[in-house]
Formats: sequence, C-alpha cells, structure tokens
Amino acid sequence: MKNLKYLCLFLFTVFLASCSDEEILDRKEDKITGTWYFKKAFYKADYALFRNNIMDDYRGDYITFYPDYSALYDDSSMNAIFDGFWTLFLDRYENDDRVFNFEMSFYDHINGTDFIYYGELTRLSRNSFHMVVDDGQGEYTFKLEKLK
Repeated sequence: MKNLKYLCLFLFTVFLASCSDEEILDRKEDKITGTWYFKKAFYKADYALFRNNIMDDYRGDYITFYPDYSALYDDSSMNAIFDGFWTLFLDRYENDDRVFNFEMSFYDHINGTDFIYYGELTRLSRNSFHMVVDDGQGEYTFKLEKLK
C-alpha cells in the first residue's frame, strides 16, 4: 500500500512536468472566463508603510471575461459599461519559475481614453482571482470572486 502511494505521487509529478506551457495557459484561461466582482481592493504607495483600502472605488463593479479575449467592465459608480480585451502571459525564468502576467484594457468612451491594468496574477482558482498591479507610484492589489 505504501508503494502505491509513492507510485501515484511519481505519476502525478510526471503528469505535471509533461504539461506544455500552452496547456497550462489554456487551463488558466478557462478558469478566467466568466463574470467576476471585486471582493477586495488595496493600494500601497511606494515607500508607504501601510496599504489603503480602496474598495469603495470598485464596489459593485463587475468584469466579464469572454473566451474570445474580449471583456466588459461594468462600473457601477459611473453607471457605464466599457468594452475591452484581456490577455494572459506566461513568463518562465531560468530556475523554472513560472509567472503569470495578466493584462486588461478597456476603452472609456466617456472620457475618450483607455484604462489598462497590467500585473501579476498571484492566485487563480475556479472562484478566486488575485492580481497585483504596479502603476509606477505604488501597487494595487485586487481580489475578485466569480459570480455564481
């Protein structure tokens, strides 16, 4: 019985190592598609000791990611919906670390500008999505949950 556990562990490790980067990206993209709402939002300015809770800026907002890489951002405070797109990137480093970077870009038809979020996807499950975005002056942390 003990040998069976080791065999299963070995086979699982071989299975994980055999997945190509493309297969890994496909599985992550499948998890991203759907409608998400902001559960938490923080901002920490460079050199600040503490981060600020900025959830009021995102409360009631939803983002829907479609399989064709298009997206809709529903901003409840502006009572507007913005069209956009999303992309997931996989960066692999020398020590075989994988970093998933995520980009969302939306066109603000009210102000005539784009707003873009580009950052590291730090956690992704079927129901939870965490992203860290550096804006050059500080760092946003977003935690989203999937609408059921």
